[in-house]
Order: sequence, then C-alpha cells, then structure tokens
Amino acid sequence: MVAEALQAAVRSGAISGGAILRPSAIAEAFEISRVPVLRALATLEQSGLVARRSLRGFVVAGPIGAEHNLSKAEIQDIVPHAMQDAVRFRTWRNRIYPDLEREVAGRLLFGHFQIKTQALAQHYRVSRTVANELLVGLERVGIVRRESNARWYAGPLTRDHIVELFELRILLEPAALLQAATVVTLPELSVMQQRVVDALQQKRACPPPLLHQLEIDLHHGVVLRCANSQLRDVLYRCQLPLITSHLAFGIEQDRPEVPPMLYAHAEILAAMLDRDFANAASALAEHLRQSRLEASARILRVPSHIGRPPSYMQRV
Repeated sequence: MVAEALQAAVRSGAISGGAILRPSAIAEAFEISRVPVLRALATLEQSGLVARRSLRGFVVAGPIGAEHNLSKAEIQDIVPHAMQDAVRFRTWRNRIYPDLEREVAGRLLFGHFQIKTQALAQHYRVSRTVANELLVGLERVGIVRRESNARWYAGPLTRDHIVELFELRILLEPAALLQAATVVTLPELSVMQQRVVDALQQKRACPPPLLHQLEIDLHHGVVLRCANSQLRDVLYRCQLPLITSHLAFGIEQDRPEVPPMLYAHAEILAAMLDRDFANAASALAEHLRQSRLEASARILRVPSHIGRPPSYMQRV
C-alpha cells in the first residue's frame, strides 16, 4: 500500500525528480516501522522510479530539479489522507491488535504483569506511537490499565473477578442470543453444529485451538450478533479473558477428553437450528452457570507460570 501511494505520487508529478525519499520520514508520515517502508522503496527501485543513495535514502528519477529531502509533513501533504489512514488501520488494527489482545488476555490468569511500551514496539516492529495506540485499545476492553506512574499493567485475573464476569454473562448473554436469533442463518448454525459433532466424535483430547474456535462460534458468532451495540461491547469485555483461557489451560494434563462445554454447545445449537429460541437461551444460561463453577474450581489449579511470556510482558 505504501508502494502504491508513492508510485502514484511520483508518476503524477506530485513528487518531482531529484526529491530524496528518506525511510525515516516516510515511516513517520505513515506511522509505521521502517521495515515495510524499505520494502516499498525497493519496489519503486525495481520499477526504475527511484535510485538508492548511500545514507541519504532514495532519489526520485526523472527530470532532475534541485535535490532536497522530503520531510514528514511534505509526504503527508502529498499522499492522500485516506491512503495514510488505510495503511495505519491495516498495520495495527487488522494484523497486530488481535494477536496482542489474545496474548495479553491469555496471560491474565498467571499473575501481574507490566507491559513495556518500548519492548512492545520492538516486538511488533512499530513505533512507540503505534504501541501506545495498541495499549489504549487494550485498555478500552479492560485488559490493561495505566496507573499513576504512567506505566501499563495487566492482571491478575482473580477468582472474584471471574465470578463477576460470569454473573454478567449469565444475565446478558441469553438476552443477546434472543436478539441475534433471527440474524444468524441456518447454514451458519449448521457449520457450527458440525464442528461440535466432530469434536465429540474424536477419540482423543480436544485440542486447545479447537476449544477456542467452538467458544468463538457460539459466544461471538451467535451471541455477539445481537443488535444492541452497547450490549455487544459489555459482553465482549466479559468474554475475552475467559474465552482465551482455553488456549492457556489446554496444556493441562488433567483436562477431560470430552469437555462438558461440548455437550452444552451441541444442545444450544440444536435448539437454534430447531428455531426453539427460548430453550436455546435457557440452555445457554445453564451452560454459563456450570462454566462459572468449573472456572472457579479451575483457578485453584493454576500453576504459577505457564510458558515464557512475550518480551514486552514483565512479571511484577
């Protein structure tokens, strides 16, 4: 996308011959790291639109005027704002943020962590500005918090907090399911149901990624399809740390080969396919009550440490 934006500007004459494109200025203009910028400039070089200059960046080919370095502000004026926004949005919102959200949420059970902004930026090869935007996004869904010392922290997820999250889900998810009932199509429900049936027929323990997918199917693919946007936001905040726990607890040795949740999901989805929405909502409420009991007992078995946290998370 950066290459396309720069190519369009060079070919239209908005960036004239002799202009020097410095990777650092382009990265600042798009608010991304230098890695994709260098790849974009290499693409322009292969097309003959720019030539590499040692230490000074890339000079634009064509009728040569007075050489000058394009500043961040000049690049932002030349490249359409829509293109700049699209690059920023794609870079961290679509690619980085979902991965970061799952990683941090999945660690909440295992202690209290500080999130290092500079280390986060280095991990994802983005600027500190983007790293802070990512953390603000996590703050909005309640995964991290910024304390008075201006540092970011996550966890721990306590037993009392888990119980409170489930209490909200028990109250709200059945109502959300009833709202979403006519929105989710029969083919969609059939695919979800088939995944549950396949999992029940397996002769080995259900792998953590599959458990996670089954949770996403029901609680996101159905429940979060409700029309009330405020209800969706509240439920997503409640679900996130609990659903991601399946990925963490998946490596426990004492988990059952057939988790009880599979039978509950099969019952709920079968009722949805039969268009018996009242029974589906009732079964969902019972499923969440049982899950609350299981989660409350399970947190007592949480080991002090599972795996090594990413470089940007430091145990406090």
